[in-house]
Amino acid sequence: MTMDEYLAGGIGEDLEFLLARAYAVDIPADLGARLDGRVSRAVGHWRPLTSTSARLIRPSGRRLVLIPVLVLVLLAAVVVTVIGNGGTAASYESQGGYTWEHAEQLGLSQTVNGYKLTLERAYADANQMMVAITVVDTQNRGWHQVDVRGVSVSDGSEGEWSMNTGFSDPVSVTSTATLFLFDYSPGVAAAGRRAFKVTVSSVSVDNPVSGLSGAGPGWDPWHDVAVNVSFAFDLTVVGGSEATPRLSAEYNGVTFTLDRIVTAPSTVRVELHVVGLTTSDADRPLVFWVSHAGKDLGPGVSMSQGSRWTVYTQTGVDDPAGDWTVTIADAAEEIASGVVVPTGRTWTLQFSMP
Repeated sequence: MTMDEYLAGGIGEDLEFLLARAYAVDIPADLGARLDGRVSRAVGHWRPLTSTSARLIRPSGRRLVLIPVLVLVLLAAVVVTVIGNGGTAASYESQGGYTWEHAEQLGLSQTVNGYKLTLERAYADANQMMVAITVVDTQNRGWHQVDVRGVSVSDGSEGEWSMNTGFSDPVSVTSTATLFLFDYSPGVAAAGRRAFKVTVSSVSVDNPVSGLSGAGPGWDPWHDVAVNVSFAFDLTVVGGSEATPRLSAEYNGVTFTLDRIVTAPSTVRVELHVVGLTTSDADRPLVFWVSHAGKDLGPGVSMSQGSRWTVYTQTGVDDPAGDWTVTIADAAEEIASGVVVPTGRTWTLQFSMP
């Protein structure tokens, strides 16, 4: 779907049905009230303890906004990998996309207390870094699922790699493919080959229980096992471009200003700040669309911290030269039963890069 289709009401009357179907999971009523304690650890599908489930992991402190179209895409990918899992490679291909396809193969393994961790591949460019880690319980201790926790990245540069998103996809009850994306700040990660270190502090395991009836308010089947594994390797960071247009667009008392854009092959990062957004507006997600030289880069995944927003496009660019358009649209709202349309409020920022 393009931005024009969205603004024309292209989401259509099936949106609520599709979202309801995507989220349709049989959760016991008495368990729902006790799930809040796990939200900070895993956002995604809940599944009965007899089956494995994919998890979407995010660090605390940043508000993630997924527009409806992108939610459907992500959920579809999760369902495909869980139900039709074709093994570790299939999991990484579905989750990693460009970063997995263009990553350097590493295959570095360490085993601690029977948990084998393998750093399969890594990729880095001006905007982000991807690391793919497989964990295997070689002793098959009977867990319902294993996972990786506490992953961090460093490269000795003056900047910092901060975790943006983590995907966890069980290959079997003893093995899980995990993929983590890290943002670079401030500015642009320098291009070139240099030393990196990836550290994994713990493995998380889903301990089976005989039933849910005795689960108390703090019940959580997951617990962490310390492993403290570090992988050292060299990696080439692919370069990118940066511009600070300082453009603003105002509509009905709300002004968005484009502070910075950082382009790279895997994604484009757009940094904005907003003035005049009310509390009710902030509670309703906004839609961000970026296009370059007439090509839509897809609806952006946005994160907000107060008045500042950071948007990541679905695809990146190799050559940033040409015309750029950043369009911000107010979130869709329901005007009748089952009919969802945009509100019509839009902000458009246009500029060029050499």
